[in-house]
Amino acid sequence: MSRYLTIISIVLIIVFALGAALLWWPKLQEILELRAELKLVNEEIKQREGYSAKLNTLNEKIREYPEELQKIDSAFPKEPSVPVLFNYIQKTSSENGLILDKISLGKMGLSSDTQGLGEISFSVSVSGSYSALKNFLSAMNKTSRLIDINSIGFSSPDKSDLFTFDISLKTYYYSETALPTAEQAQNVPEP
Repeated sequence: MSRYLTIISIVLIIVFALGAALLWWPKLQEILELRAELKLVNEEIKQREGYSAKLNTLNEKIREYPEELQKIDSAFPKEPSVPVLFNYIQKTSSENGLILDKISLGKMGLSSDTQGLGEISFSVSVSGSYSALKNFLSAMNKTSRLIDINSIGFSSPDKSDLFTFDISLKTYYYSETALPTAEQAQNVPEP
């Protein structure tokens, strides 16, 4: 009987070992894989937290310069606001001795090469003297809003000191709707 008990014990141990190998071994491998995955996720979370902390530090440093931020906001308004722009052009031309003959809107939209930056192209036709034009251009250069002058053409309809100036201009605005989503921003490399 002890012989049968030994054989049964050996068979049970073999069955138990095979059962453990067939049933528990895959679960053990799955647990080990999940642990490795969890470790990678934790490392990624730490990296993102570090990156987020760097961004918060930079944000705090930027907030130490409110005047400079205001200048940037003025140079790149958050809305295109064409009526405000045209009003500024009309007022500036009048203040500098020019008569605004015509103002027309050209292309307007987001820049293809810079995310969040929009462009407004427009043209202005003014009449006046050369010195009035110089004063107008000087005033445009001193404005806080970034305005590029693409071209200037002129003509003199009669033999007086009055000229007609055709000016092609471009200005910019900042569009928050064109900024990358949080998911897209995650793919931006760290500075």
